Amino acid sequence: MKHPTHGRAARLRLALTALSIVALHAPALAYADLYGQLLQEVDYPNGTLFGYGLSKRRPVEIWQAAPPQPTTSLGAQDMGRDHSRTIERLISATATVPDTVIKALKNNPTDAKPEGPSAWRIYWVSERVTPAADVPQARMFSSAQRRFVQCETGRVVDAGTLHFASLDNQGEPYASDINYERPRVWNTKLRVLPTPLMTEFRAVCGPVFTAALGELAGRERLAQVLAPPPPLPPGGNGLVSAALMKRLLDLQAAAAAQAAASQATASQAAASSVPVASPDMTALLETTETTEASAPMPSGATGATGSTFEPGIARKKARIRLHQFNGLSGGLTKAAACVAPESRKAGGAGSIFKAIGSMGRRPASTSIGMPTSSRTEEMRGFNGYHVEREIDADMPVAVDYGYGGPSGDGGSCPQIGVSFVPEAGVDYEAWLDVNRSLKMCFVRVARILPGGALLPEPINGAPECPPTPR
Repeated sequence: MKHPTHGRAARLRLALTALSIVALHAPALAYADLYGQLLQEVDYPNGTLFGYGLSKRRPVEIWQAAPPQPTTSLGAQDMGRDHSRTIERLISATATVPDTVIKALKNNPTDAKPEGPSAWRIYWVSERVTPAADVPQARMFSSAQRRFVQCETGRVVDAGTLHFASLDNQGEPYASDINYERPRVWNTKLRVLPTPLMTEFRAVCGPVFTAALGELAGRERLAQVLAPPPPLPPGGNGLVSAALMKRLLDLQAAAAAQAAASQATASQAAASSVPVASPDMTALLETTETTEASAPMPSGATGATGSTFEPGIARKKARIRLHQFNGLSGGLTKAAACVAPESRKAGGAGSIFKAIGSMGRRPASTSIGMPTSSRTEEMRGFNGYHVEREIDADMPVAVDYGYGGPSGDGGSCPQIGVSFVPEAGVDYEAWLDVNRSLKMCFVRVARILPGGALLPEPINGAPECPPTPR
């Protein structure tokens, strides 16, 4: 039988199809920022293949072609409240980005050079994970991060992450992630680097500055680059952090006063008697960036800065409320920093039919007695429901959300996973924020403060869990 693509009309259709393929792949190049262009030029020096495009498999191929050899241990990572494992981080030797790559960029605003402190350098950070004695290893994994760093400007670029089922980066990665359009960038002129990145920057750039300037001047230049940036002007995020801290201290003082008045019902009194945050403060707490603008927790504020529930009965437990509505599919993976295949069932989303069913009616919510929050009150009247679950404290917990709206309702969001480490006796809330104007989706996690206000919780990305051995 002849294929229905013969004839002049068929050739025209094929030509239009070819043009559509170009259009689909063009945005990856046309809309990439400077750092996306840098990644593309390094990983695809001869350009991408027609009809192939950029691939998340590329970092895997680079790793397998020349596995980086760790040369320096960065020591054990500070895991904070996470008692599930310890992670030793190792950093590889660096390689400079070739001058041909720099010349191929459309512009060079960072004034990159092929050598010295202004050169872009590439390195890998690998992991050795040791689970705690009483924690199952089934959902444990190790990761390797590739970074690009320019010492002189204090910039670090996320250049891809690989995930391994082994605990020491051995074997083939089972998952990889990279953004070839707008990779995440840290800039020391704008904010202080997170502690792990600060350690990496010192290990890589310390010797670079010393070689270029001498030992004393090199140390001074490193300190200058890593110095905290000046405070933001009025109206910037600095005021948000200050307001958050003031609010937390006020809540702590109020909770302490309530506890002194009635020890028998201290936690309940704190949750019910602390004045509700004003609308302005509630909005401020809810819209603050989760990992960058939230204020540090005051010392000794455990239990006073989040709603609590019978801390004497469940000292190693926390609780979480997951909002589900309008075609959402939210999942929960307990005691893991990855998303398990059964997460949606554990999170109460059940099948996709239940999530879609909420678009025409309101399924029954599942409550275990958590206090309401400002967002819970806002959701009253919507065809949504929520699910409350008890979770282990001091262990990572993963939350994932996806969104599949009907045609014409703003498209859909792929399943997004994040992880955080809950604190004992604290209530949390999670939801998916669909921003149609930006055409982006965000998973939000926040602790519920006394009075119902929400404080964004620091989160990390969560990959899929390692495949189960057959």
